Amino acid sequence: MLQHNPLYIFFILHPFLFSGLFGIYGTQKQTSDQRIQHYLENYKKLATTDALTNLYTRSFFKHMATKELQRNERDRNNLCLLFFDIDHFKEVNDQHGHAAGDKLLTDVAVLLKQQTRPYDIIARWGGEEFIALLPNTSKEEAFLYAERFRKTLSKETFSASSIHFNITISCGIAQFKSNYSLERLIDEADQALYLAKHNGRNCTKHFYEVSKEKA
Repeated sequence: MLQHNPLYIFFILHPFLFSGLFGIYGTQKQTSDQRIQHYLENYKKLATTDALTNLYTRSFFKHMATKELQRNERDRNNLCLLFFDIDHFKEVNDQHGHAAGDKLLTDVAVLLKQQTRPYDIIARWGGEEFIALLPNTSKEEAFLYAERFRKTLSKETFSASSIHFNITISCGIAQFKSNYSLERLIDEADQALYLAKHNGRNCTKHFYEVSKEKA
């Protein structure tokens, strides 16, 4: 009698039907999960990475640097912060166009990445300024690092379309001391950078030289 029941074919086929339906559901869920994961990864990248240079953003640098300073306060290691600023960047934009300026920022970021270690924290601070936090680095080592990078850039020929030009950078260095806040460290490096600009650009200055200048 069961064979003559209209639902008989359903009872026979229901394992296959349900497995097919669950298979479709599983595939769709996997696709949905992958899409959500892709969106989350893109959102994280937008929140942490500068769109032009692919370096960290200013806000994410502050987040990472604060954690590093807390760790450094505990471990009592050397740590330095560096500000880099491209000299006369406005002239690059004015003379060669903003596309050339953007290309220059991208190229400088690539070179800066090549010069830093995996655990260094580097970011685009804003405009033509870059910032680097160097753990386990004395002020003497930071100076050598900054000078090496400065000289590398001064020898490099940059190009955009058929335009070729050279640049220089200025650098300011500050060394972390016990109980320093990130804001104080940034301010000291910024003052050192201003001194480098004031002394003719294309040079590296340390914050302790700022105190000597004011004395």
